[in-house]
Amino acid sequence: MASSSNPHLNLCKKCSKNKKKYASLPILPDDILTEIIARLQPKPFCRFKCVGKSWLDLSSQAFKQNRFLRRPNLYGLVINNLVQRTNDDINFKILSRNKRDVDVKLSSLKNIGPITIKDCCNGLLLIQTREQNEPQWMVCLVVYNPAIRKLVKLPALRRPGRIIHRYVSLSYDPEISPEFHVLFFRTVLVQSHWHTALDIFSSRKGRWEEGKVFTDTVATYQWNSSIYLGGMVRRLVKGNVFSVNPTEGVHKLTKLPPLEFQILPLSFTNLAKSQGLLHYILVNGGKLLIWVCIDFDKSGWILKHEIRLQETFGLSGKEFEDSNRRAPKVIALHPEKDVLFISVRDRKLLSYDLRTGEQNRACTLPRRGNLCFWNYVPCYSDFVFTNE
Repeated sequence: MASSSNPHLNLCKKCSKNKKKYASLPILPDDILTEIIARLQPKPFCRFKCVGKSWLDLSSQAFKQNRFLRRPNLYGLVINNLVQRTNDDINFKILSRNKRDVDVKLSSLKNIGPITIKDCCNGLLLIQTREQNEPQWMVCLVVYNPAIRKLVKLPALRRPGRIIHRYVSLSYDPEISPEFHVLFFRTVLVQSHWHTALDIFSSRKGRWEEGKVFTDTVATYQWNSSIYLGGMVRRLVKGNVFSVNPTEGVHKLTKLPPLEFQILPLSFTNLAKSQGLLHYILVNGGKLLIWVCIDFDKSGWILKHEIRLQETFGLSGKEFEDSNRRAPKVIALHPEKDVLFISVRDRKLLSYDLRTGEQNRACTLPRRGNLCFWNYVPCYSDFVFTNE
């Protein structure tokens, strides 16, 4: 009697019954299990890996097939007209031969009124909307993932007062966190000097937080792209790269590479991310120069490429820099290769291999307006959003 009331003995009996119960279940072949694992979202996939060594081996095989975990290649370009009149001025140019289930027509955005794309980061689009009778100082933003067709509307940001420039940036990396941040830069007048103020929205907190004013930084350039790299959002300011941590709000300045020549007034400058490194692009006096940053703390820049526009593309420096001509200022780097995208005559966008010099026509650009565009790489991971 005493032995039957022993709780340890009763637990052993239950375990033996469960073993007999699960032993009768059929065992699936490894190829079917791999197919099942390849369809898991990142969180259950990581849990599966922790079960045992045999499950870990299966997960390593399924990782290559899992569309939620593997980093996709460049799918296309998101093109936005800076002088936008209708939503038709937004274009999605597909460059990949592999067709994916991506909402390239942005059909989920048709019912929210006029839209303008402000940024694109790791598969998410940051879009500004505007409703009728809405004051100009009110900022309404939407974050949209065309791959999974998820759309969230951010709380309206109200910043009345005199603002000369205002622009927004998006930071998101599903490999680090499902949380995204939106940074609202604005120029404010402090003691007769213009400086940059920053407000940050956190999708986990679901609210805007007013940041500090950076008195050591002048207003950032409005039409340059922002780059999210190394946990920092990076933008161009006069003579520096302005980097800010969206989670902590801390910032630092990195000096641009020293130049041995004078920058002309119509020169084109921009930042780009390629192969995990920050690049600085400058078109000046008929030359296209590309530097790569190897050390942010010591402002370590290396001149990587020097291209003569006339010899390579048949373009003069003045022709490329003049925004009133048919060759708009469109230039960027492939995110994973040494490939340059550049616009030439007749609205052609060329892909230029920086190693071999091979040129290929990528697509035809829209007919009117000054254009800005972003590399689009689809993201099938979900993001967190707290709606207060």
